[in-house]
Amino acid sequence: MRGPIVVLWNYGHWCNMACLHCYSRPDAHVAEKDLSSEDASRIVAQLIDADVMHVHFGGGEPLGRKDFLSNAQRLVKAGISVTLSTNGSLLTETVADQLAALPIDTVAFSIHGSNEESHDRFNNFPGAWGRLILAIQHMVTRNVKVKLVMTLTKQTAPHGPCLLDLTDRWGVNKVQFQTFKQYGNASLHLLSLNMTRMQWRKTFQAIEVARTRLANAGSKLNVDLGLDEDPSLASEIGLSSVQEKCICGIHSITLKPNGDIVACSFAPRVIGNVHQQSLIDLWRNSPVLRRIRKGGGNPCMD
Repeated sequence: MRGPIVVLWNYGHWCNMACLHCYSRPDAHVAEKDLSSEDASRIVAQLIDADVMHVHFGGGEPLGRKDFLSNAQRLVKAGISVTLSTNGSLLTETVADQLAALPIDTVAFSIHGSNEESHDRFNNFPGAWGRLILAIQHMVTRNVKVKLVMTLTKQTAPHGPCLLDLTDRWGVNKVQFQTFKQYGNASLHLLSLNMTRMQWRKTFQAIEVARTRLANAGSKLNVDLGLDEDPSLASEIGLSSVQEKCICGIHSITLKPNGDIVACSFAPRVIGNVHQQSLIDLWRNSPVLRRIRKGGGNPCMD
């Protein structure tokens, strides 16, 4: 392939929230500078030149950058599908109209509870729940695909089954759970976030019970347990995953705000920097990526 199929772009460090598990927050403290608009524009040109098929904007909070919409428009115009991860706090009706007009493929909302108290406490942001509900409604009423994403931790796991009921009620048809990674801010709160094998197993079993109940009642809700993204955990707790290994570095890469390329968001090894070497060159010729593709390493650990 000329370039990666998927690029996960951490589009800046800034965020108005401080989630307990935030993977990018520590990087913001050590970064010499955030992504400039000029740098972002040049990166968009590289993504187009590399024939990337899909770009996912994450953060930080992408909607906090004024150049997000114009760069998303350039990518869509070039035939690249675009999705967005957001906490929803800045997604007003005006922004919703703009996203629908792109058109954006999917808006993924981060959610960390099943009520105001649990969600706001985890985000350290009073009022986050109310803003999230409004943002979801803005997208649903504009017929934009919406996905709710919950990272499973000791604090959020009890809310997983309840989230399925809420999602169905809100008119959202997809929920994605993500397994907790000991990275970034999360590594500072392991005692309050990490779960034992038995807790993981019980969490997934409870979610499955809720999913089965809704399906038997006629719900079309699509639930992704996230185990395909973490086959090692699936094997450890005795559950199945479709993928036997991670696809990071094989089909996708992660692009950090300073231009660094890593195989995935949790990979400690920097492969290169797109301000110093082209994305195409890095994708084709990186010794690290070549080794990963030959099965010679775990991209999330090496």
